[in-house]
Amino acid sequence: MRESLIRRRQLLKTVSGAGVALAIGTGTANARHDPDEFRIEFNRQTRRLSAGEPSVLVARADLPERGFVMVHDSHDMAGTSESRCPRDHEIYGETDVLEPGHYGGVKVPLTDVPATSGTEKLVAMIHTVDETGKKGCPPEVRENADVKFLSPPGQSR
Repeated sequence: MRESLIRRRQLLKTVSGAGVALAIGTGTANARHDPDEFRIEFNRQTRRLSAGEPSVLVARADLPERGFVMVHDSHDMAGTSESRCPRDHEIYGETDVLEPGHYGGVKVPLTDVPATSGTEKLVAMIHTVDETGKKGCPPEVRENADVKFLSPPGQSR
């Protein structure tokens, strides 16, 4: 495996040095390619409680349909509505509506943050929105992450 990584790096260095574009995998590289399925990646992170505009970062969100990313507390999926969205959960924040596409480094503004420092298990979840504004929750398109909230410098932790 290590040899294949070295060969790939050498190939990429050679190709990039020659000024040639290279597409790896199947299909054509296209900046406006819409994904075939929903995907979300949400990683462990640390945030300050004192931030003027608190947010968390969703590493990746792929939306084949219009939608948005919501961050909320963890919950039991047993209590879901007919749209497959959780019924009872505390919403920490959400993005504006996003058009179909691949998104990296999605900043989710938080309207609610914990009152004290500590680690919260949060969930990032994709929600769809149709033309009428009706929200839906694609099944299994959520990811948990621990978010550590720190007190501002100079305050007790």
